[in-house]
Amino acid sequence: MKPMFRHRRLRFFANLFVGLSLLYAAPIMGEPQSSQARTPNWESELKSYSNYIDDFHAAEQGTDGQEFEATDYLQTASSVAFERMLALDFTFRTYRSISCTSDRTQAKTILQEQLYDTAFKFKNEANRIAEMLKFIKVPATAQLGLKLKDDMRATKDKLDRISASLD
Repeated sequence: MKPMFRHRRLRFFANLFVGLSLLYAAPIMGEPQSSQARTPNWESELKSYSNYIDDFHAAEQGTDGQEFEATDYLQTASSVAFERMLALDFTFRTYRSISCTSDRTQAKTILQEQLYDTAFKFKNEANRIAEMLKFIKVPATAQLGLKLKDDMRATKDKLDRISASLD
C-alpha cells in the first residue's frame, strides 16, 4: 500500500468518525414536522439494559455448567437489547433531521420496519428468557431474569405504540 493512499484512508475514517460523532452528540437542528416525529426518550430502557449487562456478568461469576450458560445468555440478551435501543435512537434522530418530504416518507417506512422488527425480536427474546430461567438456581438471578423478561415485553409494547403513532 502506498503511504499517500494510507493517509487518505486514515483521513476518510477520521472524517467519518467525527461526522458520525457530531450527528449523534449534537442536537438535531430543525424541528420535526409533527409532534409524532419527536425522538422517543430511551433513557430508562438504555439504563436498565446497561445495568442488566453488569448484573448478569456479576451473577455468572462462580457458576458453571447450565447455570453459567443460562446466565451468560441473559447477559448477552441484555447487551443486544441495549445495542438495539441505541440503533433505534440513531434511526429516530436521522429521521428527525430529514426535511425533504419524499425522503422523509421513505425514511418513515424504514423506521416503521425497524420498529416492527425490533419489537418482534424483543417479544421472541422475552420468550427465550422465560425458557432459560429454568436453568437458574440462584433466586436473585432468576428474579433479575424475570424482570429482564418483563422489561423486554414492556419495550416491545412501547415500540408497537410508537410505530402505530407514525401512521
